[in-house]
Amino acid sequence: MTRDLFGRIKAAEMLSTLMIGMSIVPIVGPLLGSLQYGNGILSTILLALFADGTPWTMSWIIALFALASTCMALIKPRKSKNQ
Repeated sequence: MTRDLFGRIKAAEMLSTLMIGMSIVPIVGPLLGSLQYGNGILSTILLALFADGTPWTMSWIIALFALASTCMALIKPRKSKNQ
């Protein structure tokens, strides 16, 4: 069906891209899970250290992580000399 719509070459390109994506999934999933687990531990430690019985502590921790995420999203990667 895809071959009829796009032609043989385009269908082969789409299939190879799908196969590459599916081969990466088992690698990326555990890495993302470990990062989320690590961030959960860090925020729990911060909450335990600075807890004062109000929700403000958790609000500041969430704001701190949101700011860190924004900074990381705005940082541009360096281009290597080979490119």
